[in-house]
Amino acid sequence: GSDGCLMQVDECGVTSCPDRKRPYHQMDHNGGDLSHNQQGGGGGPFAKRHSANTHSHNGTNTNSSNSNAFFQRGPPSRCLLPPDSVGYIVGKSGQHIRQITDDSGASIDVSRDAEAPPDLSDKIVTINGTPHAKESAVGALLRRLRQINKQTMQERGVFVIIIPDKSAPAIIGQRGNTINELCKSTECEIHISKDSISGMIERPVTLSGSVNAIMNAISSINEIIADMVNNGKLGPGDFQLPSSQQQQQPQQQPQRRNNNNGSHARQSPSYDRSPANSNHSSSPAGTLYAGTSTTAYGRP
Repeated sequence: GSDGCLMQVDECGVTSCPDRKRPYHQMDHNGGDLSHNQQGGGGGPFAKRHSANTHSHNGTNTNSSNSNAFFQRGPPSRCLLPPDSVGYIVGKSGQHIRQITDDSGASIDVSRDAEAPPDLSDKIVTINGTPHAKESAVGALLRRLRQINKQTMQERGVFVIIIPDKSAPAIIGQRGNTINELCKSTECEIHISKDSISGMIERPVTLSGSVNAIMNAISSINEIIADMVNNGKLGPGDFQLPSSQQQQQPQQQPQRRNNNNGSHARQSPSYDRSPANSNHSSSPAGTLYAGTSTTAYGRP
């Protein structure tokens, strides 16, 4: 990009790259590792406490919404959370995340340990509601992450959202014009992976900047996706989690694509803190895997 705006469209969102150092979930976004004392409320205990609840509080299964509900409330927003931070985001008995749902009016689903893609370290968070409710909930999650990492709202940090694979060309634009304009207008660095996450039809987007910059970028990206839904270019099938995909494609078998050096095993996702680095490794095709269930909070 130009005028200080860095834009990369690369594969590093889904494969650990030599110059990317650590996976996103191992970073504190200041260059160091998450301290081990942050793991007490992490994914393991959280999964045990909440694994039995796969529905929202009013009993509606938010993972199997029909098309009418989808078009009435709009597409879901999704982001990735480092597993070591999930317990802090959720809180004891879910108190923190319930507060977020009460304040925002959105519902929040967090993927469970055993049911996330086998090659994905981070948790998949699905947020449903009105556009304002979804953005309010995402903002609350983002601010809580900053508190966990002892960062101010103005410091440069990293947040990862995931978008439908089919929406990426519209967000990038011809010759990268759209994404470059987004970078400039939001003052946020935006990096879109070339490949979808293994086993999913969505790809990660790494956002780097202050909380306001990241929220402005999310709002702009959500507007593009909403326009594609309204114009019939995206439908419910473009937002399905792997459980729904697996049910519709029982005949497909897990497979991996080899690169020039033979079999290339998937690694933990890596998210770029230093966009100026340009040595990228390629990532293989996604692998199918067992379905994903989620723990849901808030309203459908």
